[in-house]
Amino acid sequence: MITAWKEEVYDFKGVLKIFKAVLGNGILALKPKQQAMDVPKPKTFKGVMSASEVDNFL
Repeated sequence: MITAWKEEVYDFKGVLKIFKAVLGNGILALKPKQQAMDVPKPKTFKGVMSASEVDNFL
């Protein structure tokens, strides 16, 4: 009976290792990958802005 119990524990440890590996890979696969975004930089302001340009903007 003890031998059978030891075999079951051994089998259980093998299944547990497989489960941990699968679970670990699944968690890594669920993380979204960060992507670099190319965001254009605004043009520097040079000069004076008139009120008509502000009205057109809004």
